[in-house]
Amino acid sequence: MQIHSELKERRDKIRNLMVQKNIDAALITCNVNMIYTCGRVISGYFYLPVRGNGILFVKRPNNITGEQVVAIRKPEQIPAILQERGVAMPGTLMLEGDELPYTEYCRLAKVFESSTCVNGTPLIRTARAIKTPIEIRMFEKAAAAHIRAYSQIPSVYRDGMTDLEFSIEIERLMRLEGCLGIFPGIRTEHGDIHG
Repeated sequence: MQIHSELKERRDKIRNLMVQKNIDAALITCNVNMIYTCGRVISGYFYLPVRGNGILFVKRPNNITGEQVVAIRKPEQIPAILQERGVAMPGTLMLEGDELPYTEYCRLAKVFESSTCVNGTPLIRTARAIKTPIEIRMFEKAAAAHIRAYSQIPSVYRDGMTDLEFSIEIERLMRLEGCLGIFPGIRTEHGDIHG
């Protein structure tokens, strides 16, 4: 349950900042913020109310299940689903204004046309700036893997190598140490979204 408490702590940091700015809910969709709040990357949206459980609206992958997980095809379905669940529409909704393409921001603002939409990117960045103990341990683990990989770089260099060949060897070393070239994040066994 350490993963759920970690995600709850991260969400609560965002919520505390939302309370200070009189924001009722956030709609999160960008990968880095999905990892921060949900522990995984999905194609979809995480609806984070200032109070109550968040709801994960998933387009893909479609094998995520849980009480707080809803499969959708498009964001225009979200308001009706919130209404079915008895969740009031937010007076003020936070979107990732500095992260989203302009057309996507406008589309989401139109989906929530009864709400005042505000740019929440600075607020989320503020929450993410102070690391939790688990995040610090993840940095330490990643740093140790980098040290191991970097210490091997001189052994893979050969005279006459092209930059591309050398880059491939460095990437190989990094991947052997666990770097996948993507955000590692936190993955849960189930798609349950609590907190």
